[in-house]
Amino acid sequence: MKKSILGRLGLLAFALCLVTTCLLSGTLARYTTEITGTGTANVAKWAIALNQGGTAQTTDYTFNLKDTKETNALVNDGTIAPGDKGKIDIEIDGTGSEVAYQYSIALNTDNFTETAGNIKFYSDASFTTAWTDVADQTVALASVGTPVSKSIYWRWEGGETNNANDTTAGKAAADLTFTITLTAEQQLA
Repeated sequence: MKKSILGRLGLLAFALCLVTTCLLSGTLARYTTEITGTGTANVAKWAIALNQGGTAQTTDYTFNLKDTKETNALVNDGTIAPGDKGKIDIEIDGTGSEVAYQYSIALNTDNFTETAGNIKFYSDASFTTAWTDVADQTVALASVGTPVSKSIYWRWEGGETNNANDTTAGKAAADLTFTITLTAEQQLA
């Protein structure tokens, strides 16, 4: 029985020694280092604007063909009529942007009535190439600060074959609407 008590006391002393060693190991001198890093993300700036008529447009806006027409002494200022022509100057300005981009320009004349069908849009000043939408034109990062200029030329065709439609449009003196949509997107790859 003495051996049993001594064995138990020895085992208890051994267990206490293990527990004490574990507790003391945290209080003994040692080297430690803890470093926390804080990361930041610098987001690239996106600053695309459409300049039309010398004015920067960053949201939807309106304009009128009368403001883009060439001088015609035979037609009142503030209106357009058969024989008038002009051009819509558009400038896509990415100055300040920090990413390459691609752009598209779409012209929608679906709201033109048959009477306004004699107003035609062209991509050249000689009125020989009908306007087609510009799609997915890229601007490299190195060129982002250089504005891209595009012109849409228009002419209200005159002549004997258009008299009926032109006269109907003139009698109605209605406002004709169309849209030019610029879409610019960051170039991803």
